Amino acid sequence: IQDAFLDAARKKFRQSRPFTVGITGSYGKTSTKSILGQVLETSLGPTFWPPKGINTIMGITREVRERLVPGFPYAVIEIGAYGIGSIERVCRSFPIDAAIVTAVGIMHLDRFGSPENIYTAKSELARAVPEDGILVCNGDNVGARRMADQYRRKTTLLYGMDPSQGALDCWAEDVRTVAEGSEFTIHFKGQSFKVRTPLVGTAAVSNILAAFTMATALGADPATVVAVLANLEQVENRLERTKAGGATYLRDAYNSNPVGFQTALDVLGAHPGSRKILMTPGMVELGPQQATENRRLAESAARVC
Repeated sequence: IQDAFLDAARKKFRQSRPFTVGITGSYGKTSTKSILGQVLETSLGPTFWPPKGINTIMGITREVRERLVPGFPYAVIEIGAYGIGSIERVCRSFPIDAAIVTAVGIMHLDRFGSPENIYTAKSELARAVPEDGILVCNGDNVGARRMADQYRRKTTLLYGMDPSQGALDCWAEDVRTVAEGSEFTIHFKGQSFKVRTPLVGTAAVSNILAAFTMATALGADPATVVAVLANLEQVENRLERTKAGGATYLRDAYNSNPVGFQTALDVLGAHPGSRKILMTPGMVELGPQQATENRRLAESAARVC
């Protein structure tokens, strides 16, 4: 039954054949997909992207069958790694033209067994990009930068917030948390752009940089992209800020990893408030590092909450 659904989705995808950007990473996939989808939709043309955290081959299959129609010149799909070969399988069914790698980390270490296996699985996306395609990687992340070097394509670009780690094509500085979200400056091709966005946290800024870099590589006007960033819709449960009953809630409750957990604590610490409370079950799927990482972040949380 799944094969029949997949065959139908493949056929539909081939008929529509939008320019497709695949996104993978140990964290940041869903948020980057949402940001890039909104940016491309406004700056370049109608864009297809599956909602929420849909990133499996059958999840993507269902979205393609039900929602993809001719007239979408662009598509953005998030692809999760559930084992070596899973990303490659998705890319065979739904060929990509460009890719974003947000990070290679230790999330799901228990599933993969070693950091090198995680890198191998994530690398399947970079390998799937055609030689004349676009590869955008997080230059602040060692694994993503390694991938950019190993699988260099015609257009290979690095983004980040720490140029001291190596050359970056697009980077941000002066990141500040404000009442309405975040403010920062993007540097790109000798130009600087002041950005204001309702999203909060350095992880959100990193995801914005990924989307900005890819969109401009596709021909979007940087000033238009900046205007879109000022009106982004928040991704549900990804440091989503809401207010109720006199309290402010920062909902970061989809899943967690060491980098994202620390970012959420940093955002919480920067927010005004006389009383700050953390509710979390901790992090899972970190294998032999699970206890160490949870203890380290518990100590960090104790300094904030």
